[in-house]
Amino acid sequence: MVNRDEPEKQDVDDAVVTEEIEDEEMDEEEDADEAEIDNVELEDEREFSAVNDALDNINEALDKLEEQNDQLNEQLRSILEASRRIQSKQANQGSQGSPTSG
Repeated sequence: MVNRDEPEKQDVDDAVVTEEIEDEEMDEEEDADEAEIDNVELEDEREFSAVNDALDNINEALDKLEEQNDQLNEQLRSILEASRRIQSKQANQGSQGSPTSG
């Protein structure tokens, strides 16, 4: 008599082995995907850090420019004030020293 359970058992065993192999392959793919995500996140962090460093450098340069601009503005105001005093003195001396006709 032929045992009909034998082929079914073999099919079930094959299906189980196939499923286990597929599960292992899926796990490997998931691990690879997770590793790729980790690499992308690490690269993103490096890029953000580089951008932050660049922005810090730009901010520092802008602060220096602002400071220099303030100093130049102060110097120009001082020069303008000195120029006005000189012009005022010259105008006063001119009006005092001019002969009056009479």
